[in-house]
Amino acid sequence: MDKKIAVIFDLDDTLYSKSEVFFKTFCQFATPSIDAESLYLTYQKRSDEAFEKFSAGEITLSQSHQERVSNTFKDVGIELSSEKIQAFIKAYQDTLNAITLSEEWIEVFQQCNKESYQIAILTNGPTNHQKNKLYQLNLSKWIPEDFWFISESIQAKKPSIQAFHHVESRISADEYFMIGDDIKTDITGAIQANWHPIQFIKYHQMDQEKLSCDVAKQPKDVFPLIQQKLHR
Repeated sequence: MDKKIAVIFDLDDTLYSKSEVFFKTFCQFATPSIDAESLYLTYQKRSDEAFEKFSAGEITLSQSHQERVSNTFKDVGIELSSEKIQAFIKAYQDTLNAITLSEEWIEVFQQCNKESYQIAILTNGPTNHQKNKLYQLNLSKWIPEDFWFISESIQAKKPSIQAFHHVESRISADEYFMIGDDIKTDITGAIQANWHPIQFIKYHQMDQEKLSCDVAKQPKDVFPLIQQKLHR
């Protein structure tokens, strides 16, 4: 009997470049004083901090967005007025509303479907915010909304083992693959859950920590890596 295979995809900085969205928006408001990668890592750090406060009920989602923008600009020596912060948030959302799913990822989904692999999304973030991005990418064409697992909805965030167990409770498979960019959330979480992790590094590497996992530099690398793992 053929094995049942599930392939689970991260969203941000995997299926689209969140770093590119941020950098394009930043350049509308200031000239970067540091390189794009360092600037984005600063923004990601501030985003994570603000999201933790939102998740704990300390601030609203709107306040978390304002805080991550304000603190990122402060980190590079720029003080933004409240009006500029709101303008940045709107410009960021406008840029986000223009994201599209690449033909390369569509081909990966087609390959998975051809092999009857179950595919799903596992992403950290507020439900509506993440869903809007998934709608913008037209993901429902490839992945049913029932298999969009978003941390706020499932009440568990990667790398928590509960997030991965939730997916397992909804998708029955013999082997699970996790495709994502983040060492700490996607890769470490998958290893703890005894899944097969594949780190996607096209857009950036979150840190230099080395873990034993396969690495995909482009979407076209993902399916062959899955096949290699299954046939070792």
